[in-house]
Amino acid sequence: HGLGPTMNMREAAAALGVSFDVVRALIRKGHFKMIQNKEGHKMIERASFVRPPAQAIAAAKVAAEGDSPPPPGYIGTMAAAIRLDCAYHHILKWNKQGLLPGQRSDKRGKLIFKISDVAAFKRPAPPDLSEHYTTTEVCEMLGVSQPTVRQWRREGRLGQPVEHDAAFYYPKKDVDSFVRPESRRRPYTSNLMGLVKGGM
Repeated sequence: HGLGPTMNMREAAAALGVSFDVVRALIRKGHFKMIQNKEGHKMIERASFVRPPAQAIAAAKVAAEGDSPPPPGYIGTMAAAIRLDCAYHHILKWNKQGLLPGQRSDKRGKLIFKISDVAAFKRPAPPDLSEHYTTTEVCEMLGVSQPTVRQWRREGRLGQPVEHDAAFYYPKKDVDSFVRPESRRRPYTSNLMGLVKGGM
């Protein structure tokens, strides 16, 4: 009870008693339904998660073992996430930002990291969010849903939001001065109410 609608690869690996590479192989073969969580990351749908047949797991183990292992002194993305006790996508984000250097290995272009770089990595200092609203606060202030806020964020309507721990925070000055797009307004509401009162 209390579990969310999605599960990550770590949970799936623990439930099946296999490695992360085996879970990845099972995902590639379509054994799990993948959905996007509220932050937009692809996760395994918890409701449809069932243990694959033994033959499928065995085949996935063979496929996983066929992946080229990282060379000595290097580890993969998931291993880096475990060492830093963070989510998989954080490693990818820090690499994209140039904070955690990595390189591509084998034919599949697997991302690997020097163990020494991971050991020396310092997490970025948390941003000052005192002048920002959370997504929930923006929804309440503007009277819209989270999907609408996400759409406006992608359209650049809410200034330059800050992403931190898989969540977005919006500058107060931009939200406070925000005017809802004309298409979102409902000018016909008062007219409709008038018609109802008029005996329709």
